[in-house]
Amino acid sequence: MPVIWDQSSSVLSQGDILHAGRQGREQDVSVEIPGFGAARVDVAYGGNFSAILEVVRLRRSLPVSALRELTDLGLATVEAVRNTVAIAHPNETEPAMLKAAILAEAGTASRPARNIMVKEPGYFDRSPCGTGTSARMALEHRRGNLGLGEPYRHESILGTVFEGRLVTEADVGGIPAVIPQITGRAWITGACEFALDPGDPFPAGFKF
Repeated sequence: MPVIWDQSSSVLSQGDILHAGRQGREQDVSVEIPGFGAARVDVAYGGNFSAILEVVRLRRSLPVSALRELTDLGLATVEAVRNTVAIAHPNETEPAMLKAAILAEAGTASRPARNIMVKEPGYFDRSPCGTGTSARMALEHRRGNLGLGEPYRHESILGTVFEGRLVTEADVGGIPAVIPQITGRAWITGACEFALDPGDPFPAGFKF
């Protein structure tokens, strides 16, 4: 996964990530979400498989004040889709395990598309989620709403933003795919150094 850093400032805080090929998979699947009701969801791949639910379909939005309920909704969506849809990557022989849901809101003229990524056992992402952004772009491309090279701004529930674009089309195991590029910010939070002592009798480790 190549990373391109913008070194124009003293802090390496912005970069582009080019992912491998991604593809939209299952569209408009009807599921019964425990505790929330029936809804139609999409499944797309952006490094991981994600169940994508437009929350307006359940007459909901994405306020931070509803974080607990949204986490419960995300986990229930994962369970519902996993029990309904058989998911497999075209280059893998084993079935894929769905663990994440993208609860999504469409963008407007004044606001980018928004989301919260919820992952088992109950995590959520402070960022707009790189794999989730890739999955949403793949899905929008498949729907005909996002062309190659068009910017796609994606905002998290906390207001952090990634900007993505689709670089080129590809083929993954005979399935149409796209190569997304994600631009965002990151901060260095620590550093670690390892050394090999010449007196160490097992410098390369050991195994039984």
